[in-house]
Amino acid sequence: MENNTALKIGEAEIGKYLSGEASPDEAMLLEEWLDSSLANRELFNHCLQVNNSLAKDGRYQVPVTADAWMQLVDAIPELRRKSVQPTIKNLFSIYSIAACVTGLIILSAVLFFHTRYDDKGAREITYAATNNNETKVLPDSSEIILSSGSRLSFPEKFKPDSRETNLQGEAYFTITHNAAQPFIITVDNINIQVIGTSFNVKDLIDEGMIETQVVSGKVKMYNDSGEIIIASGQTGIYNKSSNAFHLEDTLRINRFSYATRNFNFINEDLNSIIGYLEKAYSTKIILNNPQLGNCKITCAFENKSIEYVLEVIAVTLKLTYKVNNGIIHIGGNYEGC
Repeated sequence: MENNTALKIGEAEIGKYLSGEASPDEAMLLEEWLDSSLANRELFNHCLQVNNSLAKDGRYQVPVTADAWMQLVDAIPELRRKSVQPTIKNLFSIYSIAACVTGLIILSAVLFFHTRYDDKGAREITYAATNNNETKVLPDSSEIILSSGSRLSFPEKFKPDSRETNLQGEAYFTITHNAAQPFIITVDNINIQVIGTSFNVKDLIDEGMIETQVVSGKVKMYNDSGEIIIASGQTGIYNKSSNAFHLEDTLRINRFSYATRNFNFINEDLNSIIGYLEKAYSTKIILNNPQLGNCKITCAFENKSIEYVLEVIAVTLKLTYKVNNGIIHIGGNYEGC
């Protein structure tokens, strides 16, 4: 689709899309528009940034019904003109204006909440996290925390004997117990089955492995070639190249600190610590002196604020920090730490 192609959409169609009721064809047309040019994508991302800056807790809220669109229509004079059918390009410009001027948190959920239909006509839902971690509650009341850049797909209605999902990336799961309906996650070519527990799953693409860390309960990790049972406090690892599973009696809690905000740093260098903090708190941290990244520290935190964590690190390593335009800058003398 060319960038200047006008996709005419009526109020009813927009309302359907905002509430997740758009047909596959309607959703595909929007996605084609997004993919047709960098300018379109940048415009949409700008709208997302405006929306996120106004959300009370910094997280996207899926519009409840088509009433959201009608609120937007009422708020913006241009849309009240019955003769005007907005193109997609105009639509997103209007979203930006509405968010900035009226504070309405109304935005297409294509990157956060998307629906499609499989070859049998069943409705499938996809949750996706773009720049920040996203917390979602599934239809069975299970909770997931999607790491930035990850996606989870699942049917609108689970089967009576199983709850099947598909994960791309990384997510932390807290699964509602149901022995008669085990929860199954498919990642690449393996499955992870659980009845009720808390655990983290990550597709380590660069390392060619899939890792499951179990915080509580018990998980089975398997495919056609083998399986392992992972208990609380253990890590299961699948090696893609060798098609083999192995078990470790340890947890690397910093790896899923993005979900828990619990950290355990043992003689950890500041560069590594910053990576964990940026992911957990969805923030940007800059070292004014790159050498400071080699400073090492041993400390632990349990669900503390970013300010508390930075204060402890600054005092321990004799550093300073300040926030400028939402970016955290850490300074100090490398010799001092």
